[in-house]
Amino acid sequence: MKQRAFAVSGILAPIVYVIAVVPGGALWPGCNQVSRYIGDLPASGVPNAWVLNPLFGLFNLLVLVYGIGFLRSARSSVDNPRARTGKAGAIVPLLQGFFGVATLFFPEDPAGSRITMVGRTSSMCLGVYSLISVGFVFVTGGITTAMGSRGLTSPRRSG
Repeated sequence: MKQRAFAVSGILAPIVYVIAVVPGGALWPGCNQVSRYIGDLPASGVPNAWVLNPLFGLFNLLVLVYGIGFLRSARSSVDNPRARTGKAGAIVPLLQGFFGVATLFFPEDPAGSRITMVGRTSSMCLGVYSLISVGFVFVTGGITTAMGSRGLTSPRRSG
């Protein structure tokens, strides 16, 4: 795969996510997108899971492909002193994609139903996924700050 395909997957991933979440809630009769968790959309027994699960699966596969490209790019720049930071940053989308794909095999239990082992596994995957999502913001911010402090992208300060 060319490096461009990895980058395109990173661009397409959030578009697919929005396509899954916004219409996905609208397709569910009686679903209130303000009061329901996004994680409820692909849960077991949801009427439109047949539409949403492939979309969430595609989103997570795109994130995984992006992470592979990110890692390949970081590994290819051996002479670059920031390659280690790039490798650390690549781990985040790789793990996010992996745990996101895992939730397709372990769907969430419907709200109010008896907790099953599959549902418990889903909760663990979603918990790790959420931590990784929040961590992605911090890692990306750290990379940006590290690059900025080395003169690559430094915002202008007023005053």
